[in-house]
Amino acid sequence: MKYSSSFIVILLLVLGFTFLLVAWVSPTRTSNLTTDLPGVTVVELFTSQGCSSCPPADAVLRDIAQQSEEQNLTVYVLSFHVDYWNRLGWKDPYSHSDFTERQRTYTQTWQNSQMYTPQMTVNGKPGFVGSRKQQAWQEIKGSLKQPAQSSINLQVAISGEQATMAYQVTGDYQGKHLQIALVEKNIQTSVRRGENGGKTLHHTHVVRNFSSRSLNSSAQGKVTLQLPEDLKTANASIIAYVQDETNLKINGASAQTLADI
Repeated sequence: MKYSSSFIVILLLVLGFTFLLVAWVSPTRTSNLTTDLPGVTVVELFTSQGCSSCPPADAVLRDIAQQSEEQNLTVYVLSFHVDYWNRLGWKDPYSHSDFTERQRTYTQTWQNSQMYTPQMTVNGKPGFVGSRKQQAWQEIKGSLKQPAQSSINLQVAISGEQATMAYQVTGDYQGKHLQIALVEKNIQTSVRRGENGGKTLHHTHVVRNFSSRSLNSSAQGKVTLQLPEDLKTANASIIAYVQDETNLKINGASAQTLADI
């Protein structure tokens, strides 16, 4: 079969245009796919050993931690023990006024929200009663579907009674803070007085030390945290997460267990 020279020219032009179109479109699609980071979820529980309503919420947090580990979910849990229950007969040994202030900052940002225990927040969104297991998992699953907007490279070194974290944040970090928490799991306390007097309480990922750094001037740096004398390093981890300065939403997180160092 013979083809005219004009037909061959047109055919070559069409094939060339198709090749250029594919070459132009393909890299764009690949680039878009590689910018999406896996979704991460940070669960914060404000609790107290002096609150009779808190043990069920502590149990929910333990379940979240266990299920997330078993299912290899990128979920990080933190238990902040507030100090405003200490006046009622039992001083929570893990409570701190800074944690109470952190909860107050949340409730003021959420507006029309009360400050209470147990209160849980997922990725910095408006809080809810921490013992509501079904709602907690709904919030977690919804957050995991949203790609993370930042990632954290975290290197931890221990020297004596201190842990030093070198961090580098990439992605969306302008107008954000890097929150760094030293947490300890498998904690139990025999409470002698107060609303939970006579009970043995169990906690996980209790915040033992906490630091906050602005990322506006630099996305990398070092933070040193003091290790409590009674800390069991085999049960301890460093959790770092990126949080918006204004709306307190969390868009990235990472963790490092001290036992692996």
